[in-house]
Amino acid sequence: MKNGRALKILLGILGLAAALALAAFVWVMRHPMEVFASLSRKELAKTGMVKLSLEAPSGRLTYWKGGSGPALVLLHGVNDQAGTFAKIVPGLLGRFTVLIPDLPGHGESEPAAGDLSLGSMVQATGTLLTKEAPGGAVLVGNSMGAWIAFLVAQDGANVSRIVAVNGGPLRGDTAGLSLTPKTRAEAARLMEALRDSSSPRLPGFVLDDLVRRAPASQAARMSVADMTPFLLDGRLEGFTVPVDLLYGASDQLVPLAYARKVMTQIPRARLTEVPRCGHVPQVECPIAFGKALDGLLEVAP
Repeated sequence: MKNGRALKILLGILGLAAALALAAFVWVMRHPMEVFASLSRKELAKTGMVKLSLEAPSGRLTYWKGGSGPALVLLHGVNDQAGTFAKIVPGLLGRFTVLIPDLPGHGESEPAAGDLSLGSMVQATGTLLTKEAPGGAVLVGNSMGAWIAFLVAQDGANVSRIVAVNGGPLRGDTAGLSLTPKTRAEAARLMEALRDSSSPRLPGFVLDDLVRRAPASQAARMSVADMTPFLLDGRLEGFTVPVDLLYGASDQLVPLAYARKVMTQIPRARLTEVPRCGHVPQVECPIAFGKALDGLLEVAP
């Protein structure tokens, strides 16, 4: 009797565990992007970086800080968050005080809902520099983060150098690609443009999550009309901050032709290519990207 009762209890526990495991599996399959973000932020924490916050004009700004030495600020792109840089951080902490904000409306930074403006992101980044890097900083920005880096420098912040990673302040051509895909096919086309052809194709459940998240994504909360006044086409004459363009060469959204266009307006800018890598090289090919970034930072601008 006792053995039979114990067996029933054990079977009940195993059944519950199986049900919970199945539920967790289903949740992960439906929310892979959220899982990736969570894991990348845990990876940041494991490097010894500390999560902090400050009040910016847009609300509470969450950012990560670690290491020692000159200030190095890493700025992510739209629909991304601070954890995107987790894999390259260990190689930087020995030489720099690394600062990585969740830009307004991204990650854990406010506002959590409503419209987002590029201007608020510039202001928030400036507030971070005033608090944590009053002596000046190097800005490394990916995609929209590169655009923000130029705007922050133009706004008068103490920026000693910019490394623009697959992005910049000039008008580009999206080649018909949408950052808010409505179908799996649109999502697949976007991701194929953002990644090298040799990189593994993203599975359908990830593409479906991109479509599910698109209507409330940060890209959907921003308007072209708001961003257009911040374009710097024809306005970079006299821009004195040294600029390096570090580009994943396979990017089709912001291709090498765009980098060369920036160089026509900033002749002193230098271009470094990362082969077989796309729009977000810190995630797609962190080793090659980290080495390229280290090489640039070791050389005087």
